[in-house]
Amino acid sequence: MQTQTLSLLVQALADENWEVRAEAIKTLGTLGNPEAVPALIEALGDPDPRVRDEAVCALGNIGDQRAVPALINTLRNDDDDDVRVTAAYVLGELGDPSAVEPLKEALLYAIREKDWGMWVAADWALDALMKTQPITHQPTETELHNPLQA
Repeated sequence: MQTQTLSLLVQALADENWEVRAEAIKTLGTLGNPEAVPALIEALGDPDPRVRDEAVCALGNIGDQRAVPALINTLRNDDDDDVRVTAAYVLGELGDPSAVEPLKEALLYAIREKDWGMWVAADWALDALMKTQPITHQPTETELHNPLQA
């Protein structure tokens, strides 16, 4: 039964109506079947940002690490601020260390551009990632006493 449901929901991702596509994606995320990941990754390229945002959330709900490269690409390249912010949160939740550098880049950009939404999201995601990753860098004396010049 789930295979048939999955197939019907994936077919709905080609519907003309963005609301139908978004609902199908939301349902795929709720079902949590990892078989939906390739279709959800493809949905990150949907023309409607509301659909892309749902795809990011659904990938986060499923929690499959195969989505990380596509989510990093979304963080770096999506033309919608809300979609990029959602991608930052989801990358933090997924806990993959390959997201650290892209999230640092997003945080620095957010600080420079005064993009408060991304600033909060990237900071939260980096904090979440650092809690799950071992510390691999020991600060030098210079960094400890003068962190802004290190």
